[in-house]
Parts: sequence; C-alpha cells; structure tokens
Amino acid sequence: MDSPLAFLMRYRQLRVRYADPTLSTAAAPVTEEVVVSLRRYLSAVDDPCNNKKKFKTEEARKTCKSDPEMAEKRQDFVDFLENHLRPKDRVLPDGPGMGEARLAVNRAFNGKGSPEDCETALQWAVEKGECPPGQANVQQYCDDHLGLDCNGFVDRFFRRGEAHLPSEYVAGRSPTIRNSLDEVERGDCLLWCDKTGKVFAFPPDRHIALVERTVLAASLRPKHIDSFESSFDVSRLSIGRRIHVVESTGGLGPSESFYAVRAVKTDKKGRTIFQVFRPRKGTLSWVRIVPGLILEFRAVRKWAPGFFRDLKKSAERALAK
Repeated sequence: MDSPLAFLMRYRQLRVRYADPTLSTAAAPVTEEVVVSLRRYLSAVDDPCNNKKKFKTEEARKTCKSDPEMAEKRQDFVDFLENHLRPKDRVLPDGPGMGEARLAVNRAFNGKGSPEDCETALQWAVEKGECPPGQANVQQYCDDHLGLDCNGFVDRFFRRGEAHLPSEYVAGRSPTIRNSLDEVERGDCLLWCDKTGKVFAFPPDRHIALVERTVLAASLRPKHIDSFESSFDVSRLSIGRRIHVVESTGGLGPSESFYAVRAVKTDKKGRTIFQVFRPRKGTLSWVRIVPGLILEFRAVRKWAPGFFRDLKKSAERALAK
C-alpha cells in the first residue's frame, strides 16, 4: 500500500491516454499521452439550508435560504452550481459495459475520484470533444472541472489496499485513539473536532487528513500561542515535534504540510485532544488522532459475520498495543 505522500503524487502525475479525435480515423486511431496535475479542492457540497437535522421543516429551510447571515455559508454551494460542476452537466460514459466508467467519471467530477478515476474522466472528455487535445488543454480542463475533497482523498487512499476507514472513526467513536505523539504512525487520521473533542459532522468545520510521519522540525511559532511541544525557542522560531500531514483542503487543494502540534487536554473518558497550527493557512484547530488502517475482508464478512467481527476486534487490539 502506498504511503499517503506517494498516493498524493499520483494525483500530481495523471497520465491521460486518448485517441486524438482530430487526427484519428476509424481505420487508424492516433493515440496521445499527456501528464497533468490535479491541483484543486472540490467538494460536491450541498446547500447547508438542506440540513434536515438542523432545519426540520420545509418552512425552516425556506427561512434559512432567505437569511442574509447564511449567505456567506451558502456561497460555496452557489458557486458550485453556477460553475456547472455537477456530473449532470457533463458528458458521462453511457451504454452497455460502461457502468464502471460512468461511476469513475461521476466520482471525479464530485471530488471523490481516485487517480485512475480522474484519468478516465479526462480521457473521456477529450474523446467526446468536451476538451481539445493537447497537454495545455487537458490541464486547463482538469483545473476547471476536476478536484478532490478531504473525504474523497482519504477514502480513495484506504480503498487502494486491503483496508478502509471505518464509519465509527469518521463519526468520532473510534475504539482506539492516539494519546501522545509517540503513538502516532503513518496512515493515522486527524479528525477535526471542537474543544470538547466532539468530531465535526458537517461542513465547513468538518475535515480529515492523513499522517505521513512525525518529525523533528523548525517552524515559526504562532504569536497567539504560548507554547507548543518544543525543545528550543529563539524568538518565534520553534524546534520540536511536527506532524507531516497529507490532505486535500480548501485554498491549497491536494497538498502536504508540517503541522506544529501539542497534546492539550483530555476529555471525560481520558482521551487526548490535540491542538495543531497549520502554518500554510495560519490557523489553529482541535483534532483527534486515530489509527486509520483496519483490515477488512469483504468476502469473509458475507458468509461469516461472527468470524469477521472477531477478526476486526483482534486487529483493533493489536493496533491498540
């Protein structure tokens, strides 16, 4: 299984092979290969006023949409619609045997695509005349229409191997949790939470990122924080433990960063809540850190649910040691 950083590099080197429609004939197709990079954050966002848990009646949802204070929160959704990025506005593969390709292109236009999905979407766009052939044109089309959100990146990462991200982790009910930086390993997940440790369930606060490694590194200490885990300070220069994070985030897209981090406090169950400083954004966040790699054998689960549950519990106990 790739490391998170190696997986990120796949998005930066998308290889798109297509039959050039301007040069090909039915008897003699001419193929071309270009290499482009996925550089944009894109989420298939929904209108926040459609949150039926918060706005339980149709009348409440209509009132939300007319509220001036909600305008800023709804802007991403409005921009998304105006830019025609939803799959229904794009040409999707159709016909016998094209089901998998259609799903792949659908995921790519919704911020949920794997590198292979994105390559399929770009290849299809050129061959169907949505995008002119050539490296510059394919890169521009990729910038305009494709992207990746945080959940899409993490989910695609775990689906590449015999693993996945259990739903209880996303919901903040992880049976295992990291309580110190010494426990953090490659492939662990940072889950954004509030000061009490409750993991955010909805945008724009919700976010998830992957750990590449922990390192000893130098960074500028933020002015509004008294101290992070640090062994040496000169003015605002701080040298201490950092987490090398790989993620897809608004404003940066698929990217890597070095977060300054400290273990701040524990919740009522004695589990640690970390505070991280994101130097590329200049923001502070509260996070949980949980192990993300849990084995799952789908074939076994179908005919032996009890055996699968016992196997999963054994894997969780092993990771907890």
